[in-house]
Amino acid sequence: MKIYIDESGAFTWGKQPDISLFCGVTVANRDSDELFTRFASWKRTIVGDSKREIKGAELTDAQLEQFANSILGTQGHDLWLTVVGLDTAKTKREHIEELRRQAWIMAERSSELAAEHNNAWLTEFYRQETGWLKARSAENMLWIVGLEHTIIDSLQHSIMRFMEPEDDIEYLPMSFLIDRSFIQREQHINFWREWLRNGLSKSSRPPMMIPNTWRLRNHPFIQTYEIHPGLLNFNKLMRDDTGFFLSHEHPGLQLADICAHTLCRYHRGLGAVAAYRRLRTRIVGRDGAEINQVIVDERSLHTDDPRNHVGVFDEAEFVERAERRVAHSSVLEWGTK
Repeated sequence: MKIYIDESGAFTWGKQPDISLFCGVTVANRDSDELFTRFASWKRTIVGDSKREIKGAELTDAQLEQFANSILGTQGHDLWLTVVGLDTAKTKREHIEELRRQAWIMAERSSELAAEHNNAWLTEFYRQETGWLKARSAENMLWIVGLEHTIIDSLQHSIMRFMEPEDDIEYLPMSFLIDRSFIQREQHINFWREWLRNGLSKSSRPPMMIPNTWRLRNHPFIQTYEIHPGLLNFNKLMRDDTGFFLSHEHPGLQLADICAHTLCRYHRGLGAVAAYRRLRTRIVGRDGAEINQVIVDERSLHTDDPRNHVGVFDEAEFVERAERRVAHSSVLEWGTK
């Protein structure tokens, strides 16, 4: 399967309306040819034989409704949406700026620790990442936070929607394609991947839930990402199968752009009601939520010195944590008992 991610909105403060959002579009490989054929057919009704890319912002409400009807079609249900919103009326700029400050302090401490252990490459990597984080605007950081949540939520939602034996092939492999934004240079992409790696592994994040039947049949997901019972390592997914791409080269990203704009227009109260109602049937959310509203406030920040939260990786600690999770798998996993 492939998960296409695009955003809509400025991710800034002081402008109305305040909400911006990301949309993750999960497409099953077995359904992708038919889906993109429908997309191309609908696109011709807008631009004829032109090869130009269509942006959601240029479409009328009626065209967005036609898009939703054409894309969802009457057959196939192997397309699902994950929606993550960030509202600058609820997340203050000063909290995002403090999050950025704490992040670069921890990156700086990581560089110091690497130097203490005579790892010159990591010392330089974290030194440069510190500078990269210092240079990010509050808008950049808000975008990064939203993308992190979208990737993690889309991954969990995809597991929920593709959990049966006939779905196993969709994980060989799975990949994330993200519309290219301000993160373009390869070195900066690696800094972002380190941010995402930390986000996936931090102890405050709930563990990824997987069906308890997967381990019994050695599911491809287990084969690829589980390094110890209950301990997942997504380095391969983030390093090899996740990247930033130009939307005009990938119809899936064009589709994600239009979906994101439709959803944003609706949540801002600016229209697209009929199109939203159609897309709503494919939105996956915890307890049926239409959108995951991410808020950064005091609870998102360390109350002590951020340097206290940086240490040398202790594999034994992570293995012990994983074994505790497996011991309580009825809480952390689901499936037939």
